[in-house]
Amino acid sequence: VYSSSIGLDIPLLTTQYKGKLAAESDIKFHHFDYTIIRPTFMMENFKLPLAESSFSHEYPLEFEFDLVSSQDIGKFVSEIALDPRFYGKILEVASDRLNASTICDILSKQLSQNIGYKQTPPTFPELDLKQLNVKVNGFDGVIEKTSFKDWAFENLVKQ
Repeated sequence: VYSSSIGLDIPLLTTQYKGKLAAESDIKFHHFDYTIIRPTFMMENFKLPLAESSFSHEYPLEFEFDLVSSQDIGKFVSEIALDPRFYGKILEVASDRLNASTICDILSKQLSQNIGYKQTPPTFPELDLKQLNVKVNGFDGVIEKTSFKDWAFENLVKQ
């Protein structure tokens, strides 16, 4: 099992992840019994201090983020590692899907402070966000997924 990154099938983003794409190609070339997982936006990113009490990202407020818990990745890998049904597959994995407004509401409640959303200038202005806003289902039916609300309750300390 190799953990790569989401978005490698979008040509514009592959320049940012050349090393991961090369590793995926090597794995496929050598015909290993492989499964490649491509995690989405890590929930653990929210453990970092939020600058100016805001969550910042380049996507618009209504964009739905696929979020993943590292614990879910571990549970998922332990379930599929030796299962031949998953060999030769690339799976994009997510635990929850929420827009920035809902993420900020959950963070505000858990941290007992108002967390706003700040849209930053896009890294790739020519990127069509519809390419990124595709529902990811990699965990479905294999493990019980962690909701962002539950993750925040268990992992974020009230300020």
